[in-house]
Amino acid sequence: MNDDRRRLERNTDNKMVAGVASGVADFYGLDTSIVRIVWALSILLGGFGVVAYVVMWIVLPESGQERSVAHDIREKVASDIDESADTTDVADVASDPDKNGLNRPTDSDTDSDS
Repeated sequence: MNDDRRRLERNTDNKMVAGVASGVADFYGLDTSIVRIVWALSILLGGFGVVAYVVMWIVLPESGQERSVAHDIREKVASDIDESADTTDVADVASDPDKNGLNRPTDSDTDSDS
């Protein structure tokens, strides 16, 4: 991978909230104040700026970091799923299907009017 490529990332050195506007300004070579004003206008004139800001806050890594918040959340969820899968005793479930609701009657089994 080429290390000379620029990356869009949150600039935490010049941040007001999360560094998203500052990171966008740095990436495109714009003045940070102009990006912040445009962002504020997009929030006031329709609200899309809020959604975009939150998404970028989660997806973009902080400056100097390799991974974003979203990447860390995905790893945590995958780790939790792996741990819960390790604790489930398949033989227990197979021997007693009622234990986990696998043998529940359906509506058609309980309807005596049909």
